[in-house]
Amino acid sequence: MSTYKDLVRALAYRSGLLGLLHRIRNRHTLTVFMFHRVLPATSSAYASAEREYTFTREGFAECLDFVRKHYNLVDIDQVTAHVESGAPLPARAGLITFDDGWRDTATHALPELEKRRLPGLLFLATSVLDDDGAAWWQDALVQTLAREGDLARLESMLGISAVDAIDLRTRIYNVTAAVGEMSPDARLEFLHACHAPLTPERQMLSRADVRKLGSIKLAGHGHSHVPLTHSADPLDDLQRSHGVLQELGAHANVMSFPHGAVDDAVRTAARRAGFTTCFSSKPVLMDVRKPWPGDIGRIHVPENAWTTGANGINPAKLATFLFFRPSAA
Repeated sequence: MSTYKDLVRALAYRSGLLGLLHRIRNRHTLTVFMFHRVLPATSSAYASAEREYTFTREGFAECLDFVRKHYNLVDIDQVTAHVESGAPLPARAGLITFDDGWRDTATHALPELEKRRLPGLLFLATSVLDDDGAAWWQDALVQTLAREGDLARLESMLGISAVDAIDLRTRIYNVTAAVGEMSPDARLEFLHACHAPLTPERQMLSRADVRKLGSIKLAGHGHSHVPLTHSADPLDDLQRSHGVLQELGAHANVMSFPHGAVDDAVRTAARRAGFTTCFSSKPVLMDVRKPWPGDIGRIHVPENAWTTGANGINPAKLATFLFFRPSAA
């Protein structure tokens, strides 16, 4: 059945039918693409990276070629002008974004963008700039939580009660918030105690690195990168993020919510901290003909069975993955 579906999808793409439907259906929309890491397929970093959120450099290049063919790429200034004054966006507008502040955004993603003269936007977890450790605590924690039984072990070490009625995501958010809000020294001691994998090479951008990002502009992604719905003081975290962004001359009024975790209280804190244009992780298209009173949706793009075939990125699969998303309510 999947072979038959793949054949039909391939024929629909090669005939131009999918492209035509996209040009008609999505003429008045903004699609925001969400990426995280970009690494060479043969690198040791790629071998240990969280695969759901990691592109090979080769796959990322192919994805950019697809995006450039089917979308009119804009930068964050055009998007904020649309939000603030209704300035028009081109047909089938697209915005390329990255999360967190991985160093490979500069070393591997940026060259592919600049080769195609495409703009990008990095949602930066501002604490990473001054983190003296080589490994990012979040990556070490993710790898630890992937080990069987370690979620319960970490909850016990942190004194967190795991109630059966609480879903898995909530349990992970509770642990992430508890670890993320430790002091750097206490957090490193905790990660050593739970045998978290700590890489010797610096994973995240430094202040010197962000000055060399060229066509990639900066916005906020919280300070500590904890899920703000589980933070002890989300306003303080957001204010610290806003302050660093101002120091950097970045887009200090623009942010996306870490982990996609947001509720009305977090939205209120974001506005109080100075963020007037906020992005979520809800995979929807934005209708440019209507006001956007809420968060701007983003579509997480993976390099996996949904988007690839035997020869890498499959344009027909990528088309069906992206073109038929619902519009934001």
